[in-house]
This record gives sequence, structure tokens and C-alpha cells, in this order.
Amino acid sequence: MKYLISCLIAVSLFINNSSPESQQVLLSDVTYAEGMYLIDGRKITGEIIDYYENDKLRLRYGVLSGRLHGEALTFNDQGQVTNKKTYIFNKLFGEFVDFNDEGKEQAKFKVDLNAYQKGEVVLNLEIRKGKKLKSKGSGIIYFISEDGKSFNYSQDVSIFDQTKYYINDEEGKLIYKNY
Repeated sequence: MKYLISCLIAVSLFINNSSPESQQVLLSDVTYAEGMYLIDGRKITGEIIDYYENDKLRLRYGVLSGRLHGEALTFNDQGQVTNKKTYIFNKLFGEFVDFNDEGKEQAKFKVDLNAYQKGEVVLNLEIRKGKKLKSKGSGIIYFISEDGKSFNYSQDVSIFDQTKYYINDEEGKLIYKNY
């Protein structure tokens, strides 16, 4: 596992150093085709951002050579972080945190590697119950598109459809949803 992560970091550094200059682009100018985020037909390297009507930042996603890569943040219309996650080449990997309206962690977990064609594994799931986070174990995360379709893998769905998700335990029982 450490070897795989080291290889991904090395490739990332190589691509980043050989990529065109970093840019910041508005979500409304971005197209998503075949797993790539593009602007004017070119792969984006930099950040995809979007704003609310009140000019507060709505989202900021890191992008490398057309793929989500690095930290991704979403904000409420008051400017508070509502969600924080990390991508490696379009795939969720690492810490994932949802925040409640008070800015406290509502759900927190680690996204691990593919679960042998079942979906993406969630480890160390903790969900806020009252004042404390309670451990709920592990599960599989699924994303719901605007039209209600379910996706098993983050790299199969664009950021346009990654706002709603749920987590089932290994037996398929719902243990958390964020919509």
C-alpha cells in the first residue's frame, strides 16, 4: 500500500512539473467528458471554483491534467466549509469529512481502495450523535446523481453529481446518508 501511494505521489510530481501553468476556472466553464475536466477542449490543471449569488465561494476542487487531484472543499452560502475530501487522479482517497451548520464534524471517515468491484471502501466511519462522534465501523460509499442514479466509484461520476451520497455496511444496510 505504501509503495502504491509513493508511486502515485511520484507520478503526480512528474505530471505537475511537466504540466502547463496552473489555472483557476469557473465550474460553469468546465465540461466533463470521459473522466476528464476540460476548458475549451484542454485538460485543466489548477482549481475548479464556483460561487453563490452572494459572491461567497461555493466549491474549490484541485485538478491535475484534467483529473480531480488534491483537496476538494465545498462551502455553505455563509462561507463555512461543509465538506472536505481528497482525490488522487479522479478517485476519492483518504480523509473525508462532512461538517454540520455549527462547523463541527458531522461525519468523518477514510476512503480506501476499491472493494473488489463492490465500490469504494469507507474505514473508521464516525457519525455525530449529540456532542460526540460515534464509531460506525466500515462500509461502502455510493453517489447519487441528480436524476437518482447510483454510482459505485467516484471516478465514474463528475463533481456535478458527487454532492449526495450514502454509506452501506458490508451487509448492505444503510449506516449514513448526507441528503
